Amino acid sequence: MVDTIEIKKNYLKTVLFGLGFFALLACGDDASADNFGLISRLTDHAFAGEYANDPAFDSAQQAFSPLSAIDHQGGKTLASLTKKQIRRNRPQGKCLRWVRIALTKYKWQREQDKRKSKRTFSFHSLPRDSHPFAKNILSPGRSAADFMGWALQNPASLCTELGLANITDLPYHTTFDGMVFVYGRGKCGFHRRWGHIEVVTNAEKKEVCSDHCRKLQPDCKPDIVLAPVTHCGWL
Repeated sequence: MVDTIEIKKNYLKTVLFGLGFFALLACGDDASADNFGLISRLTDHAFAGEYANDPAFDSAQQAFSPLSAIDHQGGKTLASLTKKQIRRNRPQGKCLRWVRIALTKYKWQREQDKRKSKRTFSFHSLPRDSHPFAKNILSPGRSAADFMGWALQNPASLCTELGLANITDLPYHTTFDGMVFVYGRGKCGFHRRWGHIEVVTNAEKKEVCSDHCRKLQPDCKPDIVLAPVTHCGWL
């Protein structure tokens, strides 16, 4: 069944790429290879509807999903690093700072770079993907809300720099240690200007921590959910 799907997909892509070629000729220097990627993704979405209940197709699709690279062990490490640095039980208004410190330690451990183990890097210097709207995003180091904007617009840098992937709209089913929850401005009673960010430190007890720890509330869902991944080959 997979071979049949691939034949049909490749045929449609050939036709669409042919049309895209003429579009590129018309656009001249303003066109880019992203047009071809867009055509490919549109083809995939069209076939996803036709083969939505096909296990073989679902398996092929998941291979190009961050769910195929979820790092549960890395998540436990990030959860432990976050919990160890907690000194108070009340909010301090520094959620992004403490999550940044935990992610920095996690990054150095993941890269096995002992020389940087005592240093933290600034989220202000996080790179951006080649995206036309990236320049409009405020610095990801300014607030949790700004970090969320950066994460949404820069999935490749999110993965390569921090080892995280956005799984918000994917069927991840359960909450697990090491997930990063980010809330927009004013969401669930959090700060109207800065938003909030936290790490799941004990999924079983529904505990999340940043500059303090709290228990997850069932009626308050994060705007985006990030998860540690083992690689970025799914991009």
